[in-house]
Amino acid sequence: MIPTQSRRPRLFGPPAAAPDVALVLWTTSRAEAELRCRHISLMRRITPGAQECGRCAARETSWVSLRLCSSCGHVACCEKSKHDHAARHFRESGHPVVEALGLGPAWWLCYADQVRVFA
Repeated sequence: MIPTQSRRPRLFGPPAAAPDVALVLWTTSRAEAELRCRHISLMRRITPGAQECGRCAARETSWVSLRLCSSCGHVACCEKSKHDHAARHFRESGHPVVEALGLGPAWWLCYADQVRVFA
C-alpha cells in the first residue's frame, strides 16, 4: 500500500499549492507571523477609502463585515458575506493583506500565506 500524503497544513513556508482563501488559517501573534508570513510588512494601519463594500452597494446586497486592503485601501466584504469581495480583490490584484474593519480587536489576514495576525 502506498502511503498517502498528510492533509495537515504546513507550519512554515508558503502553502504547498496555489492559495485558496477557504483553506485553514493559522491564527498567530505578530512575532510568530514573521516566521510564517512573507507579507508581514504590509500589516499596518491605513485609512479606509470607503465605509461600505462598493461592489455589494452597486448590487444592492448586504454584507456581514468589511476588510481593508493594506496595499491600496480598497474596502470589500468578508468571507462570511455572500459574495466575499475581499478575496476576489486579492485574486484580481494580488494584494495579499487585509485588515478587519469593525468592532473587536484589530487583526490582519494574509490570503497568500493563510495567516491571521492579531495586533
